[in-house]
Amino acid sequence: MRNIKVQQAKLATVFPRGGNWIYEMKYDGWRIVAFIEFNNATNNSTMHFISRNGNDFTEQFKTIAKVLQHHSNDRNVILDGEMIVTDEQGNSDFHALRSPVQNKLSYIVFDILTLDGQDLRNKPLSERKEILKNFLKDCPSNIHLCQFTKGKGREIFKQVCELGLEGIIAKDLDSTYAGNRNGTWLKFKCENYVRK
Repeated sequence: MRNIKVQQAKLATVFPRGGNWIYEMKYDGWRIVAFIEFNNATNNSTMHFISRNGNDFTEQFKTIAKVLQHHSNDRNVILDGEMIVTDEQGNSDFHALRSPVQNKLSYIVFDILTLDGQDLRNKPLSERKEILKNFLKDCPSNIHLCQFTKGKGREIFKQVCELGLEGIIAKDLDSTYAGNRNGTWLKFKCENYVRK
């Protein structure tokens, strides 16, 4: 099941009106899907970090892979997130990912696609977020649940841009995980002008 198509954010300049939207930080890293599979026959689990293009980065991010595999506690799970390296100011540094220092790596997890054999992609994002929060409870310090704010997109965007960060992602809490760019996830970049 390692050929999952990831949900992608559509570039936008106008904030959505109405609806049930949340806003997350847009990190400057690599989109990575984590596949953890437990084999009852061998009583062992396997762990793979796969990029959006299907490349295996498990060895490159081996420190995170080991702790996440241990945290899964022999559960089958597929997670969607962003692998980042932080600089001295705590901001994500995209270029540092090419030769990452393992102790500066962090995996920011923002979605859960399957758990214990159950496909969660047809559940609304609000439910997936709750399931993910419970799964990541007491997780190691280099694995983070992506934080979000409901509403106030323009205010959050302004603050993020003033800090010199990349931007934000808007997500419809009622949306399913369709694995395409259908407009239920929107990305707002600070380099673009956002109309009121």
